Amino acid sequence: MKQLTLLLFFFYFNAFAQNSEVFRIDSIPQRGVLLDKRWKWHDGDTLWQAINPTLDIRDSIPERVKKQIGKLRLYISLNPSLKNVPLSIQIQQSVAGQYFLNGVKIAESGTINQNPDDVKAKDLLWRPIAFPLKTDTINIFEVHFAAQPNIYFTSVFETANPLTSIWIYESNISQSLYSNVYRLCGVYDYFLIGFCLMIFIIHISFYFLYPLNKANLYFALSRLVYIVGAFLYDISLFFTLEVGHKYWYGNVAFNLYILSNILTLLAVLFYLNRKMDWIDKILIALYVPVIACIFLIYPDGWRIGAIYQMLHIFNLIRIAILSRKTNKIDALIIGLGSLITFISFVMFATNGTFDNNDFIHSLWAYRMILYVIYSIALPIAISIFMAKDFANIALNLKNKLVENETLSSEKQQILATQNETLEKQVKERTSELVASQNQLIQKEKLASLGELTAGIAHEIQNPLNFVNNFSELSVDLAKELKEEIDKVELPEKDKDYIGEILTDLSQNQEKINHHGKRASSIVKGMLEHSRASTGVKEWADINKLADEYLRLAYHGFKAKDKDFNADFKTDFDENLLKIEVIPQDIGRVLLNLINNAFYAVHQRKLLSTDESYTPSVSVTTHYLPPPLGAGGASIIIKVKDNGTGMPESVRAKVFQPFFTTKPTGSGTGLGLSLAYDIVTKGHGGTLEVVSTVANPDNGGKGVGLLTGQAGSEFIISLPFKTN
Repeated sequence: MKQLTLLLFFFYFNAFAQNSEVFRIDSIPQRGVLLDKRWKWHDGDTLWQAINPTLDIRDSIPERVKKQIGKLRLYISLNPSLKNVPLSIQIQQSVAGQYFLNGVKIAESGTINQNPDDVKAKDLLWRPIAFPLKTDTINIFEVHFAAQPNIYFTSVFETANPLTSIWIYESNISQSLYSNVYRLCGVYDYFLIGFCLMIFIIHISFYFLYPLNKANLYFALSRLVYIVGAFLYDISLFFTLEVGHKYWYGNVAFNLYILSNILTLLAVLFYLNRKMDWIDKILIALYVPVIACIFLIYPDGWRIGAIYQMLHIFNLIRIAILSRKTNKIDALIIGLGSLITFISFVMFATNGTFDNNDFIHSLWAYRMILYVIYSIALPIAISIFMAKDFANIALNLKNKLVENETLSSEKQQILATQNETLEKQVKERTSELVASQNQLIQKEKLASLGELTAGIAHEIQNPLNFVNNFSELSVDLAKELKEEIDKVELPEKDKDYIGEILTDLSQNQEKINHHGKRASSIVKGMLEHSRASTGVKEWADINKLADEYLRLAYHGFKAKDKDFNADFKTDFDENLLKIEVIPQDIGRVLLNLINNAFYAVHQRKLLSTDESYTPSVSVTTHYLPPPLGAGGASIIIKVKDNGTGMPESVRAKVFQPFFTTKPTGSGTGLGLSLAYDIVTKGHGGTLEVVSTVANPDNGGKGVGLLTGQAGSEFIISLPFKTN
């Protein structure tokens, strides 16, 4: 039964094909075959109707085709002589499409949906697609498509907007054509972009060296605008799959090209010392209407822009002719460059194809060479003129120097007399400055001390880095060497002896690394202590800042020592307003104080025999109103811990540079000193400490300022001003 059904379908299909129009392919020329005839379409509600899908979608395709999901169908017969020839198709389209050959989907681009708002049109951009036609039957080629609503189309640079334009090639020719178009256009565009970038850098540099010459600025900007336009053009033509985006990329790129012509006109006027006449003003005034034409008039708006560009180039030739009397050579250079630009532009525009069905074949080498000549002729001419202009300036400077060297003897005598008078006055006043100079020297020595410290620290840092890095590397090498020796068959006595040497060597390197890092931390502390703050004061939330650095310090301590554990809590004044501080510097102060607090409670935990002891650190803030008859209000920040505390002898020195109670290698003694400078000198506040030493004989408790509880409390007071 199944075989009978297939047989009946075969006879029915052949009878239908014989009575239908079939696109017959007897040969595949190198230029390819365009599938532009014998197409039928319907939308599910109508009978199949003839259509040419290669025509422009905006003006040549019925509106019914564009407003709903439709189907295109083409019957293709292939000459048996082409049976073993691999074929490919290249597609350019303006809709979302799915392509089926003999019921098998071979390509898809975009999103087709019954809901028009969900339709997304994408272009395949000539990507070769395998097209395995059969020679022993009629091939059915179908395209399911949907047009994306509410998008604009552009024909800038002869851009085609067909419903779908399909070319058949031999596969090797298709791939070669695809590669050559992208490679050729890429080479030319990258060359032009690099050339314009070089011109931009040269002329903008000349402008900064001599700002009075605005011509360099205008010409540099014209090249920069051209570069941006070239990038947008490449995106529009070769990289934008979204059909709706091509309108914006292409039209904006074309308008930037036109704007670069206007800037070039201004540069030439400055170069030739000419004022704008009525023709120049009219051309510039037409810029906005031309932009409107390019965006609004389809498909010929871009041709209006091309004519406008040609008028600009022709106007430069006119300016060069008018300037020939006063600037003969300069006008000749500008005129010649403009003439070459004009001729190459006309040849480029007239030697290409304006047939949307054959757009890919318009991108051939001859036209691209004309385009390159059009793009670089005038910039080269202006650059040559600029070089000549700078040569004249250099010659004039040389002549002025010669004139200065040939001053008359009378003038030289006057200068000598004046010099003697000045020398006498200098000697008389030098004695008055000696005393002041001595004082300044002393101040300079003190000011240079910080710079000297920073310089020495920087110089020490580099060798310390090498010591640390190579000591770590040596430890690893010693371990690897020991592992390799263990693999070698040696007497046990020799192995033990070598192992002891390598162990001693590793320990020595670890000590070197330990003390190297200790020295490195001291150097970093010296750098921080000697570096003047360059921060800018900002309105900051002290509560948020304190909470952030409290958690940062806790997790940092936890990362270093997994056995570390402590309670931390906050008591923030919720009504606290923002205060003007340098957030980075105040953050550094808070981080240092909180780190010290966690260190103190951790040390007490290690030393304490009281199992009920719980390490605790707290941070509080509150607003302190001004006392009656006193100065302004303050913001108070307190960092409190129940750690080991500090005796009076330590509290008296705690803010001195390089003073530390930590073991050797654990601290530099610069943290609290730096914090004190930031609070007092950088912010006009105060930093105080209150502490009670833990008494081991009293269960770790203390007696004193902290109400019987051992620990320390650092109090920061910052002057408060509302914003």
